[in-house]
Amino acid sequence: MPVTTSPATVVVCAAWPRSGVSATPTATPVTWVVDLDSLASHPRPAAAALALAIDPAWLESRQTLRRALVQARHLVPDLEAAVLRGGPLAHHAVLAEEGIRIVAVDAFADVGRGSRRPAPTGWPCRNVAWGLWEVRFCPPRRSTAWSWLPGLPAPRRGGLAVADAEGAARLQRLLDWTRRGVAGGRATAVTLAGLPAILEGRRSAPLSASVLKAA
Repeated sequence: MPVTTSPATVVVCAAWPRSGVSATPTATPVTWVVDLDSLASHPRPAAAALALAIDPAWLESRQTLRRALVQARHLVPDLEAAVLRGGPLAHHAVLAEEGIRIVAVDAFADVGRGSRRPAPTGWPCRNVAWGLWEVRFCPPRRSTAWSWLPGLPAPRRGGLAVADAEGAARLQRLLDWTRRGVAGGRATAVTLAGLPAILEGRRSAPLSASVLKAA
């Protein structure tokens, strides 16, 4: 199917409730971003629906980052996704060695660095270390008058949008939009941890509305 008629692929990320109260189950996939303390002290979702919140302070040294990742992987052995807000990603090789397959970031550091593996045309992601992908969050917009997603630029057909809910009300709006997009064939929804399989060709990018019907 031509890219122009393929639906957009959407990843919705949201903070896991700090109180430990279970988040409301949704038919649309949500990637729950959990910090290390919450991993250790509260019930948590399955690894496939989980992303570790990277503390920028961990990136001050390879040893600090590795210790934190080892601790997180001890708690969740199948953990493969992470999120970094507020700073550039570093020590890509350490992340890959400790089993992290994909990290969502605000912006790419060292933008001149090439990608080791090709990504779908126009997708905001790159592979700078074997086994590890970086993907950019959609930048926020001041006006939503013509936005396809609430407060985000409109992803083109066949494109990718990684959205940060940034609060319960915004999460509900994103989920409502995603549900309508999936039902209308304009979008498919996957978790952050599910993106590497698509990027590496181990799983085809979904081409039709299905996640709600399959739920």
